Amino acid sequence: MRNTGYSLWEEGLKGGPEKAAVLRTVSGLLAHLRNSVAFHLPRGETEAVAHRIRQTTKEVRRLGTRLGNDGYWRTARMLHRLSNQGTTFASLALKGITVPWNSNVVERLMGTVSKRCKHKCMSWTTRGSQGLLTLLVTRAVEPRTHEPFWRRKLYGDLSPLPHLGIEVTRLEAGS
Repeated sequence: MRNTGYSLWEEGLKGGPEKAAVLRTVSGLLAHLRNSVAFHLPRGETEAVAHRIRQTTKEVRRLGTRLGNDGYWRTARMLHRLSNQGTTFASLALKGITVPWNSNVVERLMGTVSKRCKHKCMSWTTRGSQGLLTLLVTRAVEPRTHEPFWRRKLYGDLSPLPHLGIEVTRLEAGS
């Protein structure tokens, strides 16, 4: 859905009120879905979220059909193809899986992993790269569970950190 503006630009709609209206419609539909999930899901109103997912998918396809009739067939085809994928975060939220509504966090995490893997001194196995990605995703998406997660990964089944015999003290001013 993010590429809607670029797709319209490729097809000759460089700017103006028509392009702005299409982009506003797409972002408005996604914002409405995101807000519906945030409002209804904590209240346990799963049918309202499911209804909003169906409505959003239908509206995106309707917009795609309208754009196809106006001659922007590539953008129309893209919107039809992505209409279900754009609502994935809401569908997974119904199943209890928290996913960011956009991919910015995931793209940033993948950049961090690739930066660490490309470093000259580091040689990562597939398993190590997957472990690093899991750790970073857990830190970004589920911050409450991050500390217990990495403790379990580092120390196994030990729940508290092992006592290393090191105490941190603070000198008081004037001592």
